[in-house]
Amino acid sequence: MKKLLKIVFCLMLSAVFCFGFTACNNDDGSTGNKNTSIKKRGDTYVLNVYATSYGEDGKADTVFDGDDLKYTTKSGDVVDVTIIGANAFKGNDTLETIVIPSTVTEIGAGAFAEMTALKTLELPFAGSKLDAVNEARLIGYLFGTEAYDGGIACTQTVSPAADSSAEATTSVYYLPQTLTTIKINYTGSDAYTLPQYTFSGLSVTDIQLSGNITKIDNGAFKGSYIYSIDIPASVTEIGDEAFASCPRLTEVDFSANTVLETLGNKAFLSFKGVSLTFPASLNSVGDYCFENSTASQITIPNTNCVYGVHPFNGCDNLPL
Repeated sequence: MKKLLKIVFCLMLSAVFCFGFTACNNDDGSTGNKNTSIKKRGDTYVLNVYATSYGEDGKADTVFDGDDLKYTTKSGDVVDVTIIGANAFKGNDTLETIVIPSTVTEIGAGAFAEMTALKTLELPFAGSKLDAVNEARLIGYLFGTEAYDGGIACTQTVSPAADSSAEATTSVYYLPQTLTTIKINYTGSDAYTLPQYTFSGLSVTDIQLSGNITKIDNGAFKGSYIYSIDIPASVTEIGDEAFASCPRLTEVDFSANTVLETLGNKAFLSFKGVSLTFPASLNSVGDYCFENSTASQITIPNTNCVYGVHPFNGCDNLPL
C-alpha cells in the first residue's frame, strides 16, 4: 500500500511539473505571463492573446501602453512585439486605454473586438498597417463584424474611390459604445496619407491626428460623428468628400503654420458649423466643395485661389 501511494504521489508531481513547463514557456523557449501569449514568428514577436494583469493591490490594469509590448526572452534579451494578432484583446472588459507604439507594424482583424470598457485608443497608423488596402485600411476592421452587448454597429464604406463611377460597397463593424477617442499618432519620417474612408460612418466623437500626415484621402471622415477636428500642419491636401455629411461637425481648426493647398470635390459637403477659415496657402477648391453648408462665413484669404464648379451651391447663410 505504501509503495502504491508513493507511485501515485510521484505521478502527481510529474504532472504538475509538466503542466507548469507547458504553461510558462513559449515555442521559442522564452518565458512570460502564462495567460498572455507572445510567440516568435520568424524574426518577429506576435501578441496573440492578451490577458488582464493585476497589481499587488489586486486591481486590474486599465491602461495598456508601449511598455506592455516590450518582451523579455528566456535569454534575457528585451525585444519589441511588432505584430498584434487577430482577436488579441477580444472580450477584454477592464482596459480603458490602449496606446500602441510606433514599433508595431501590423494589427490583426478584430484585435480590439468586444472590449466593453475601452474609452481611448491610440494607434501609430490607421487600419491594419501602413500600406493596408480595402477593408484592412478601415478602423472598423480592428473591431470586428460580430455583434455583442455594448457594441454599436457602424457602417463603413470599403470602396470605391470618391471619384469612381463604380458602386460603393460597405461593411458593418461593431465598436464599443464606451469608445469616445481615437488618436492617430504617426511618427514616421516618410509622408503618410490617411487612407480612404478610414473613419467613415464611425460613432466615435473625438478623433485626433498628429505627425507627418500629408494628405487626408477621399471620404476619410465621411458620415462620421466627430464634433471638431484639428488638421495637422503637414497636411497639403484634403480629398474628395473627406469631411462630407458629418452631422455634428461644427469646428475645423488649422495650425498656424499649415501648408494646406487643395480641397477636393465636396470636401465639406453639408458642413454644420457657423464658420470656416482656411490658410493663405490654399490655392485650389474643388467642385461643390461646401455645398449645402450652414456656415455664414467661409474665409479663403488667397485671392488667386482657383475654384471648381459651384463650390458654394446651396450655402444659403452666406452673404450675397
